[in-house]
Amino acid sequence: MGQGAALVLTLVVECLVVVLLLRPSVIGMPRILAAAAAASLLTHPFAWRAAAALSPDGYAQGVAIIEVAVVLVEAAVLRLLLPVDARRAFVIATAANLASFTAGLALMAPVPLYIVALALFGLPHVVWEMAFVKSRYGARWPLRWWHALWAVLALQALMRAAAAVGWVSSLWVAASDIATLALIGAIVVCAPRGTGIAARLVGAAGSLALAGLLAAGEPVVALLWLSLLHNFTPLLLAWDLAREDATQRAVAWGVTALMALPVLVVVGAIGSPGLAAWIATAQGGASGTAPLASQLPFGATPALLPALLTALVLAQCAHYLSVIHLLPQAEARRSGRPPLPQRARSLALLASAVMAAFFLVDHAAAREWYAVAAGAHAWLEWPVLLMAWLGGGALLAQAGEGLERGHA
Repeated sequence: MGQGAALVLTLVVECLVVVLLLRPSVIGMPRILAAAAAASLLTHPFAWRAAAALSPDGYAQGVAIIEVAVVLVEAAVLRLLLPVDARRAFVIATAANLASFTAGLALMAPVPLYIVALALFGLPHVVWEMAFVKSRYGARWPLRWWHALWAVLALQALMRAAAAVGWVSSLWVAASDIATLALIGAIVVCAPRGTGIAARLVGAAGSLALAGLLAAGEPVVALLWLSLLHNFTPLLLAWDLAREDATQRAVAWGVTALMALPVLVVVGAIGSPGLAAWIATAQGGASGTAPLASQLPFGATPALLPALLTALVLAQCAHYLSVIHLLPQAEARRSGRPPLPQRARSLALLASAVMAAFFLVDHAAAREWYAVAAGAHAWLEWPVLLMAWLGGGALLAQAGEGLERGHA
């Protein structure tokens, strides 16, 4: 990657992060963008030259020292140009530089970044996302509907756990995943009175289509596309929040901007063979044998594979940032309390540290056990989003207080 391209990437990503972490409606968008751009333009040339002068033996340590220096300088610039205290400026500068560094890794080393991000943030994102769904939608539908949904998801989790200990094959897991989704569609069809007909029809159509795929013996196609689309569910969650609370539109637009990055990479690579070749060169000529290749859409040409790998990892990281930080903060402002209480948050962080250590010791086994929780949370989102967007008047306001207590 040349210095010009690296500077453009840095400006785009760091300006976006600074805007997301501040309040443009209070400070002003032009002022925030000017301060973020000034900080990046000041530090980038020096950081680039310093990194180029590092020896291979001390490269990792040297980059770490450079990044620390860049964060300190950019924090000082933000403190000088924006109405934020020193601590807030340091947090924003750290987040912005982590984001731009991550984006650079997504371009040059997407597979290692994917593995590290999954190990560090996979389980936290499951916990935080499920806590958000509980806080946002827990009192919206009766407990019996939730119990039916969780019963089906529990069966799916049991099947994945059986696969993790070697009792069943991966084909059985794929079949159970499709069967789970078909049953979830049926649960939407049998949703509480007041649910819109649109949600019931889509649930029925999805259930029949998935049952057809299962009968045809081709569940992998549906699972592949659903796993790719899952990364973009924060868009629907954020805009569902914003359409009921206009003050949350800034968060919704921020999530939209994050999710637009991987789409722009794919569109740019398809429209410009030169860009696709440049990304491939940055990755050292990635090939179809990369571990993530199996998760990409069928028919992807080898020339597009590096760009698609980059887009997939960017989407994953954007998903993590959205559901661990942006959406929980927005929900806390809406409800007046954090989706995940302090004690639960501490336990979740401890479990996440154990899982990260497990990934370090045995990546393959850790990923199988992580899939037990990941599958349940991913499949939970589809009926919730379907009910939220197409369910109509199923919000049970008349029993909201009792349901809130019962589901808490």
